[in-house]
Amino acid sequence: MSYINIENLSLISKLTLLYYFSIATVLIIYIFQYFFGWFDFLKKYKSYLEYGFVLYLILLVGFRPIGGEMGAADSQMYLNWLNNVRNGQLETKDLGFSVILFVSSFFKDRFFFVLCSALTFLFIFLASKKMNEKLWFLFFLSYISTLYFWNHVVFSIRQGLGGAIFIYALFCDRKYIKYFFLILAVLIHKSYLLPFLAVFVSIIYNKPIKYLAYLWCLVVVMSYFFSDTIIIYIGKFIEIFDKRSVYFLFNDKNDIFYSKYGFRIDMILYSLLFIFFIIYYILKKNVNEQYLEIAKIFIIINMAFILIIKVNHSYRFAYLSWFLSPILVYYPFIKNKVKVDKNFLILFSIFLITVISYNFVKIF
Repeated sequence: MSYINIENLSLISKLTLLYYFSIATVLIIYIFQYFFGWFDFLKKYKSYLEYGFVLYLILLVGFRPIGGEMGAADSQMYLNWLNNVRNGQLETKDLGFSVILFVSSFFKDRFFFVLCSALTFLFIFLASKKMNEKLWFLFFLSYISTLYFWNHVVFSIRQGLGGAIFIYALFCDRKYIKYFFLILAVLIHKSYLLPFLAVFVSIIYNKPIKYLAYLWCLVVVMSYFFSDTIIIYIGKFIEIFDKRSVYFLFNDKNDIFYSKYGFRIDMILYSLLFIFFIIYYILKKNVNEQYLEIAKIFIIINMAFILIIKVNHSYRFAYLSWFLSPILVYYPFIKNKVKVDKNFLILFSIFLITVISYNFVKIF
C-alpha cells in the first residue's frame, strides 16, 4: 500500500503546504464560528489574532531558508544584486526596487527578504482596510490565497510587491496619491506598465463593459491563429526596453529553466471564470463604479496576455491580470457588509480547496 511521505518532500514543498494549510485553518475557524457558534471565545481577541496572523505570514515568508531548495536561481539572483550594490554597482533595471536593494545593502542579507515580505503583506493589509474597515481580514485572506501569489511573494519578489502596491493604489481616494502608488508599482517592476496603461484605457473607454467581453472572445480566436506572429513583433518592441524579452517571450527547450508553453486552454478557462463573475455581478446589479473600472482594467490586461499566451513563463504575464481576481470575486461580498456572508465563506472555501489541490498535485 503506497502512502505520501511528508519527510520526502523538499523544503519549499513543505513550506508551501504550511502556508496554505495555515490559511485553511483560519477559514475553518471562521466557518465553524459562523455556522455552529464554535470558537466564540475567540471573538474577544479577534483583532489581535488577525493582526497576529499577518505578522506570522511576514515572518514565515521573510525568514524562509534562502537558496538551496528554496528557489536557488531566484534567491541567488537577489543576493547577487545585493552584493553588486555593496560593490558600488547600483541595480537600475527597476528604480524603485533599486532603492530597496540600496537600503538593504547596509544590513545582512536576511533584512532584504524580511523587508520585501513586510512591504508586500503591508500593502495588501492597507488595501483590505480601505475596502472595508470591519471585514478587512476577509479580503486579506482572499488575496493571499489566490493562485500563484505564493510564487510571487517567495520567488519573483518584485512582481509580488508591485502587485500589492498596485492593488492599494486602486483604492486610494485622492488622485495624486493613487497615481503616485501606481507609478511606484511600475518602478518596482516595469511589467506593471501594462496595468498602468490599462487604467487610462479604462478611463477613456466609456462603452458598456459587455463590448469588452465580446472583444475578449475575439482576441482568444486571434491568439489561436496569429499568436506566434504577434509575439515576434511584440518581442522586437519590448527588447528596446528590456533585453530579457528573448528569455521570456521566445522558447528554448535546451534552457534548464524551460517552462511549459503553447496555447494554454487552462489559462484561458481560468481567465474566463473571472469574466463570468463580472457578468454575473453586473446582471445582479451588485456592483458600483469602482468595481466596473477594475473589471475593465482586468479584461484589457487579460486580452494583452492572451495575445502572447504561447510565450515561455506565460504565468508571469497572466499574473498581471490575475492579481486583480480577488477584487472581481470577493468585492461585492465584502464592500458595505457588516458581517460575514455565508456565500462568501462557501465561495472562498471552493477557491481555496482548488488552489490547495492544484499545489498538492504539483508537489506530489
